[in-house]
Amino acid sequence: MSEKEIVYTANISVGPKTYRYVLTPEQHKALIGRKIGEIIDGSIIGLDGYKFQITGGSDITGTPMVRYVDAQTTVYKVLHYGVGMRLKKIRYRKGKKRKIMAIKKRIEQGIVFKNKRKLTIEKIKRYARKRIRKGFRKKKRVHGNTISERIVQINMKAIEVGKKEIPHTPAPKESK
Repeated sequence: MSEKEIVYTANISVGPKTYRYVLTPEQHKALIGRKIGEIIDGSIIGLDGYKFQITGGSDITGTPMVRYVDAQTTVYKVLHYGVGMRLKKIRYRKGKKRKIMAIKKRIEQGIVFKNKRKLTIEKIKRYARKRIRKGFRKKKRVHGNTISERIVQINMKAIEVGKKEIPHTPAPKESK
């Protein structure tokens, strides 16, 4: 079997628009050892007049880089929120959503309840929220905040914009 050639990319955001910029192996080697939050000169990657701030990235396996792990390798950390962690959205108990909507309608109309409790939207949401285990934590694999050879995608944000526009490279089509 032949190994696929590794494509190093930099996702560069300039204002509301993001460009996908393919890096050569030499440009990637110049970025090795840099950390998240560092400001680099654009001439390192062939974009003169630009200044970029490194905001993140991911390695070959898709493991995200995190700011708070000071390492150049992947590590397992116990997380409860943040990068690499997906918590479920607020979910309502079955049947309670209709009651909440009815209560909201009454509040808007100014109808007073029999027990004369003051109900606010926050109280209603607290009443209907499905309970999540308190102190929910999970062990996840994350990459440290330093760029290494394993990092294939680097996310950057433009701080100073040069005169030359960033060339946008479309994503390669995968063959099945």
